This record gives sequence, C-alpha cells and structure tokens, in this order.
Amino acid sequence: MTAAKGFGVARPVGRRTVTRAFNGETAKHALDDAGWGAGRECFGFNKGQFSFVDLIEAACAFTGPVHATIATWTAAVADMSRIDAWLKRQDLLSVQWLVDYSFETRQPAFCAQLRETFGDECIRTTASHAKFVLMRNETWSVVI
Repeated sequence: MTAAKGFGVARPVGRRTVTRAFNGETAKHALDDAGWGAGRECFGFNKGQFSFVDLIEAACAFTGPVHATIATWTAAVADMSRIDAWLKRQDLLSVQWLVDYSFETRQPAFCAQLRETFGDECIRTTASHAKFVLMRNETWSVVI
C-alpha cells in the first residue's frame, strides 16, 4: 500500500467477481459466494433479505471473536439484544457504538436501552448518518 501524503491509500485491486443473488440468500451466502476472506474485498448489495447485523454475524463466522465499533444513525432493540448476546457468548470481545447526536431525542426508548445494555462508556455521539462497522482481532481488520 502506498500512502498519499498521509491522507489516502492506494493499492492494487485484483480481478473482481460479480455474484447476483436475490432469492432469500443469507448474509453468509453473500460472503461465501463472493469468495470473501483474508486479503479480499467484497462489495455486496441486497434487497432487504438480510440486515446489517446479519452481515456482522456472517463476517464473525470468518474472523472469530472481534472487537467491534458500530456506527449507525439508529438501532433497533432486537439488534441490540442480538449484539448483547454475542458479547455474553464472547463471539464479540467488545463493542462501541457511534450514533448521531440526535439519537437520544429521536429515539429516547432505544437510546435508553442502548445505555442500559452497553453502558455510557460504550457510546459516542457525533453528527453522522453513516452506517459502518470496524471489526478487529489479532488476525483480522475488517470494515463493513
């Protein structure tokens, strides 16, 4: 990789494969079919057949337990419960949340649940509508 004055990264890109799947495939199918793994990038688009949280879970099947930073504009209680269960099973080693500063006023019940489940120290706020996750362990560094 070559840094461009410390602000960007340029790297060679290998041949890309396009895989189309629109018949109820899971997030794990999407990663498997694309041949995702170490040293590979995968771009996936779906029609709602799986969620962002499903994709995190599918990636963890490859990486093993990871530390995660999840950026989202909002979060559903069911998704928070799933992620909490992963922490308790140690499928996730730790989780931090980056949410929009308006989250507390827009979704007070969800925000209260987020604070109760993960604690204030696991939550950061900023002006953002971004949705991404950073996953890392001793072997893997993954961006979704």
